[in-house]
Parts: sequence; C-alpha cells; structure tokens
Amino acid sequence: MQRKKCMNGRGLETGSFEYVLFFFKCNAPRNLFFAQTSNHSEAFDSYTKAKAYLEQLLFTTSRSTSTSSYPIDPIEASRVLLNRSICAYSLEHFEESFNDADMAKSILKGTLQKEEQNGAERSILDELRFRLRKAYFRCAKASEKRKDFDGACELYLNALEVASPKKENSNKNTNHLSEALAALVARDQVSIKFICDDYARRIFDAETPNPLTFSRDGKGLTLIRPESARMSKKRVSSLLLEYSVGEEKRVRDEWLKFTSLRNGVESSVFQLNSSTSAKFTKSQRKSIARGFLSGIRARAYLRADNVIQAAKDVKAATYMCKDVIAFGGAFHYERALCCDRLLVEENITRTEIAQGGEEGIGHENDNLVVESQVACALFAKRALETEEALSLKEKEEEEDNEKTPSSSMSFSTTRARAIQIYQSYSDKMQARLTDPVKAALRKGSVFALTFLDKDKWENEVPEYMRPKPKYFYYYEWMKDRIKEYYPELPQCVLDKLLSLDGAELDLLLQHPQAIRGQTEEFLQVLDEKGEKFLETYKTPQLSWEEVQALRVSEAKKKKLLENQQNDDSDYSEEEDTDHAMIGASGDDGLTKAEKLGKPILPLLPPDQRREKAKLDALKRDMAKDSQKLLQQNTTRKGGRVEDISDFQNENEEPTTKTAGGVLLDAMD
Repeated sequence: MQRKKCMNGRGLETGSFEYVLFFFKCNAPRNLFFAQTSNHSEAFDSYTKAKAYLEQLLFTTSRSTSTSSYPIDPIEASRVLLNRSICAYSLEHFEESFNDADMAKSILKGTLQKEEQNGAERSILDELRFRLRKAYFRCAKASEKRKDFDGACELYLNALEVASPKKENSNKNTNHLSEALAALVARDQVSIKFICDDYARRIFDAETPNPLTFSRDGKGLTLIRPESARMSKKRVSSLLLEYSVGEEKRVRDEWLKFTSLRNGVESSVFQLNSSTSAKFTKSQRKSIARGFLSGIRARAYLRADNVIQAAKDVKAATYMCKDVIAFGGAFHYERALCCDRLLVEENITRTEIAQGGEEGIGHENDNLVVESQVACALFAKRALETEEALSLKEKEEEEDNEKTPSSSMSFSTTRARAIQIYQSYSDKMQARLTDPVKAALRKGSVFALTFLDKDKWENEVPEYMRPKPKYFYYYEWMKDRIKEYYPELPQCVLDKLLSLDGAELDLLLQHPQAIRGQTEEFLQVLDEKGEKFLETYKTPQLSWEEVQALRVSEAKKKKLLENQQNDDSDYSEEEDTDHAMIGASGDDGLTKAEKLGKPILPLLPPDQRREKAKLDALKRDMAKDSQKLLQQNTTRKGGRVEDISDFQNENEEPTTKTAGGVLLDAMD
C-alpha cells in the first residue's frame, strides 16, 4: 500500500480524506481527537463529521482502475472510526461504538488480505495487524455492554489469532486481550455451548486432510478410520455439551488455559516442575494443543460408545500433555475408564501403559504392556497425583497474584471434588490387584512404573529375550570352562580370571597345567595380601617359549597315553563273562545285567570268540568265489558229502526240465 504524496505544503491533496481530517484537527482541541479528555461529546461530534465524509468517499467515489490504489488511506480511516467508537463507548452509545469498530474491522481486514497477496512491506503489514487487533477489541468491548458475551468472546479469539510476526511484540500486544477473555470466563459469562461449538470447530478443522503429509493424517489430528465412523461437527458439539453437565467450572477453566497456551500466554500452572521457569516453545505449544484436542475428541467418542477410538485419542492426549499439569488429571482418569470398558466390552486384557524412554522405563526400544486391571489402577493413580499437583500450584499462584477470595474458593472446591472422585476410583481399581503391585502404587505412579518394568523382565519375558549385560555369553562360557578345573572358587578369584585378556584366558584354558598355575597364583595372593590387593594385582602374560614348552609337554603326555591305551586295547574289548550261574566258572558274583534281572545268553570263551571274529573279518574281505570255496570246504568236514552231483546216480544220465514240465534227454 502506497501512501499519497505531500501536497499543499503539508503533503495533503486538496479534497482528499487526509486533508479533511487535517482540517478537523486544526479546528478542534488536539486531545479531543484521541478521546482522552472528559469532553467526549465534542470529540464525538467532530469524528462524526469526519465519518460522514469518509462514507461519502466510500460510497460515492468511483473506484480506480488500478488495483493497488485506494480512494482513502485505510489506516487513517480506521483511526477515525476507532476513535469515534471509543467516544461512543464513553458516552454509552454501545450500538454506535460496535458499528464504528465493525466498519473499521471490515476495512482493515480486506486491506490486510490484499496487501498480503501483493507482498507488501513488513512494516505496513504489522501496522494493519495492530489496527485490526484494536478493531476486534473495540467490537468485543461494545458486545460485552450489549450483553452479547459469546460474540465478545469470539471477537477476542479473533483478535488473538491476528498475531504479529514479531515475537518480541506478540505478548505485549495481546496481554489485554487475554485478560479480558479471562475476566469473562471468571464471571461465568461464556456459555458452555459456545465452548463446545469452538471445540467442535477446531476438531473439524484439525481433521481436514493435510495435502503435505500422508493421507492418514489431518492438519492437526489423526483421521477417523473408517470414514463412516467420523461424527459431524454438530454431533461432536452436542456430545461435548452432554459431557459438560455438572462440570461447567472445570470445562471453562480448561478452555481458557487451552486458548491461552495456543497464543503463548502461560502461567506457573503449566510447568510440571516448579523449578523450571522457561516457557514452552512454539512447537511444544502446538504439540500440547494437538494432544488437548485429541483428549476433547476422546470425550465425544466415549460418549458415543466408540470406546476403541476414544482410547486411541486419550492415549495421544496423555502422551502429548505429559509435561503439563494445567489440564488436571481428567485425561488420565478418562484413559482409565477406557481401559476398563475395553476389558469388559472388547475383552482386551493387556494394555500399553508406557513407551520406551519414558521416566521409569529403562529400555528405550521396548514399550511396557501390562494387564488391563493394572493399567486402570496406574492411570487412576496418575490422575490423582496430577490433580493434587495442580491444586497445589493454583494455591501458590493465588498467593502470588492475590486473587479474590470468591474466585479462589470456587477453584479449590472444584479441585477438592475432583480429587475425591479420583481417590475413590483409584482405591476401587487397586482392590483388584496383588499385594506387590498395591505396595508399589502406594509409593507413586513413577515407582510403580519402574517396578512393573523390572518385574516384566524378570518374570514375564522369556530368558532369551531378556536384556543381557555386555559380553554376557562370553563370561558364562569362560566360567563353565574354569569350573571344569576348579568347581568351587572364591568369587574374587573367578572375577580376576575373567578380567584377563580374552586370548590369554583362552590359551590358559587350553593347557591344564597353565590354568592351574595361574589359579594357584591368584589364590596365594588372596591368602597373603587380601581381596583388595588382588583386584590391582598384575600378572605377566605367557611368553612364546612358555607356550611352546606347554605344547610339547602336552604332546608327549598324549602320545604316552595313546601307547598305553593300545597295549590295553585287547583286554579292554573283552566283555564281562564272570557269570556265577554258568558252570560255577565265575567269581561267585553277579554282573550288572544279572542284578537287574535281564536274561543272560551264554557266550563263547574268549579265545574262541577271537578266532570267530578273525574268521568273520576274513570272510568279509574275500571275493565271492573264495567265499563259495570256503563254504564248500567247511560243509565236507566230518565225512559228509553235500555236493549236488553226489545225489545223482552214477549210471543215470543227466536230464533237463523244460518250462512245460517235460523231461528231455541231455545233449552230448
């Protein structure tokens, strides 16, 4: 937007709106035009004349063909209208005050939209945003006097959304808006229906598919699947209105904190740790707001009996808002209710209660899943702890800010009632648990989480899935090898052996003489110097000559043992033939088989068995013809003749038999 150049010595074109405004300023007291004196009536009349000329320019002057020029300066026009609105508000002309501010708002809103499209300078855009925020504020103040509190609340929200890009000016320009909005909520002048409609609108906008991400994600919330299960904006608002019956004070307080957090206005009740004074970053506020909306959507779907979707949303709410206690323990309590209903209605017996890396979980890559009854009790305990912490923080903030007694009394009553409900539900859920889990929950939810994670790895997870310390299997293998030589050793000596270099220890274990010598050395040091000295005691490693000497010694012993085994092999292969019941040839003792009552077959004497074994081995090595010849020789022993030719009559001629059974004379 380009401002018109100076003319007539003062930069004002004759007949322009700026010239007329300057004329009125020159013919009236200076301060009247800023509505800062008690004579608001005179100032109001002067601004009324300026507004009349402004309307004449707006509605009678033909528009220029250039899209970048204006018949008036929007900033100067809004200044006249907003000052007239202030004068009318002071004179209690609230309707005229609202109309002037609304007219200024329309001019500034259209101008800001056009200038943003045209890529105007940053300073011009900041000035337009500041004037637009002021127009919203004047409209809201007039609406309050007109008893239109919901309209005023919506105007305050619109003013907060028109934030300046300059971070250093953002809070300074919006503090009065947040304070005015908080005053409306404190007086219970904001209707619950307006709050529920605002929630439904924000949820509906957040569920809009985001074209820059996956199709399963919305702009702020995960999409409902299947699409047929998604509820309309009106349906969500009506269900939230049903939920709010009897909880109006808490619902208003939650909504105010949610709105303040989205616009960067935080108090001490937002921080989980009282020692931290740093505020949330913009990305953190966005994440917390997303989690809060997920929790609000969970309430609607839980009311609609869609427990599975409600459980998903409330899980996201408790995870994203875990660093904030400003919203109390409501989300944890509702998650406990969802787990209980899933157990009863859907028969879901196990529930994830923590993700890897959270406080109390020692393993970053593994989530903690427990029985649903334990999960209900844990979430109920968290709800109770969070509500108690919030109550304590609110008392501290009330003492610092010196709030009115009525306001503090209403908040304390609301917190006390919520604490009583959560305490009763927590006791009911803990009654179904075992004594060890009950004792852990009494010490706090964080301690219970650590206890459950430890119990999982000790009892529930199979041995092969349990985390092991570094080099666990190496140490177990070495311990087994050491115990082959020394079944019982002092723990300090065993640890000292395991602390040796891996290759050195393996070399010692390959030579019994070496491992015995090293172990005896450590035992001697332990007896003479003690355990502490043994921990720092250093022993030299085996030299190459010592290793070679050990290998030669082991080779000689092995060869001597093999020779001795070969000499005794003949006797070692003989079986026990001392049978007391066979011809009284034994030593009047029973063999093991006889003691067990097994049947005993008589065996050949040892010398005959050796001859038979040699004969059988010879038979296996001979050719088929040699085996046939040996068989014929053995059958003729004893004067018997078994050859087929001996059975034939010497005078009888050989005959053959045909296939048909007819005897034929053998051919010569």
